[in-house]
Amino acid sequence: MSEYIGIIRDSTGKDLVLGTDNKLPISRQSYPSRATHRNVTLTNGDTEYSFTFPQNTNQFMFQNRSANAIRYAFEGGKVATPTAPYFTLKGGAVYSITNVNFSEASGGILYLGIAPANSGDVVEIETW
Repeated sequence: MSEYIGIIRDSTGKDLVLGTDNKLPISRQSYPSRATHRNVTLTNGDTEYSFTFPQNTNQFMFQNRSANAIRYAFEGGKVATPTAPYFTLKGGAVYSITNVNFSEASGGILYLGIAPANSGDVVEIETW
């Protein structure tokens, strides 16, 4: 029996157990080698701020550093003065998604906004 190393999920959603004797064809060029951390300060309420994901982002998560709700969208013009469709991330919650494909040079863009009473809050973003 091989030594247990970890589990990865293939493109069909099937979990594969890795051991030292496994020979899985994994292209490391398409995956980032480490997580990146960024902060976006929402200086003014009812203002749209944006974050462009790094090229080859496959997973990301974000949260508000404080306990206030934030507005977010993946389309511009929705979060400053709230205009549907946008989403609300409640205070204390984390938004996380895996298996995205931001392989293009521009990556994807996350748009962020907050109520005026909460101006100055910081959104923490982790990508990998």
